[in-house]
Amino acid sequence: MGKKTIEPLAVEADELALALAGWQVDEFQARLVTESFGKKDHFQQVAVSATLRFIPGDWSDRFSGSGYVPSPHLVLNRRGTTTAPSFEWVLIETEKKAGKRPLRISRTSSSWECKAPLHPEDLVLGLTAYDLDDLDTRFELPPARAREIPLEFVDETSLDSIKPRLDSTSAQLLGGDDGGKVRVHLEGTFEYGTAHSLLAAYLAAGGWSDARTTLADACPFEVDLPGLVVEVVDEGGFLLLQRELDLQGHIPVDDAGRLPGRRPRWAVQVGADLEDLAGVPARALARVVDAGDL
Repeated sequence: MGKKTIEPLAVEADELALALAGWQVDEFQARLVTESFGKKDHFQQVAVSATLRFIPGDWSDRFSGSGYVPSPHLVLNRRGTTTAPSFEWVLIETEKKAGKRPLRISRTSSSWECKAPLHPEDLVLGLTAYDLDDLDTRFELPPARAREIPLEFVDETSLDSIKPRLDSTSAQLLGGDDGGKVRVHLEGTFEYGTAHSLLAAYLAAGGWSDARTTLADACPFEVDLPGLVVEVVDEGGFLLLQRELDLQGHIPVDDAGRLPGRRPRWAVQVGADLEDLAGVPARALARVVDAGDL
């Protein structure tokens, strides 16, 4: 059995993002665990302990009617790297159960082997939340380097009243061509127009339009948010990977014609092992499509 070293690891909670989703962090601690079998033979992993409290009254702007609360996510990366982070779901819970009592969370990352152990200051561990997400969740340490491949973003939606805005994107090969992974990451917000423009979109989605229909006639109603299709191809254009991502979100208009007070925050991450693909990824495409087209 090797020599075990346990060191405290600093954590960064995005309190604003969490609060907007109804979450309060009562406690959030992490440790870097190192087991050494020699000078150049080390295994490391990250362990997390947290207590979260869901406050329904703080979750004022809601963009999903699933009945489940937005899950907080652990976010792990190396400090100073351009490699996309890894994510870990913290919980999947209904609003009714989430609000009953504080929730205790314990998570341990997969271990990694290294010749020289990393120090706590070499890592970035965070906790955040999105209104809508579809993430390839693996609580693991991303590699130190990644090779970027071109990523094209195309808006194919028919709605002028709702448009995606990108804050961060990447398409990367991790770990080399053999035994590595491809990972596509996008996050941003959805911008939306006035209640009247959303009414027009709502009527059009229902297959009928009447110029005499007013907000008072239709409220309350909601307009479905677009979905995404992520594709990865090789140099010859062969489709290696395709994922349809339905975020199952909407922009609600309440019975008084009022809109939410902010834009919904979203994130998606698609990944695959290179050994499972029928070629080497050369570029990626992310298409934004109408919700009904998925």
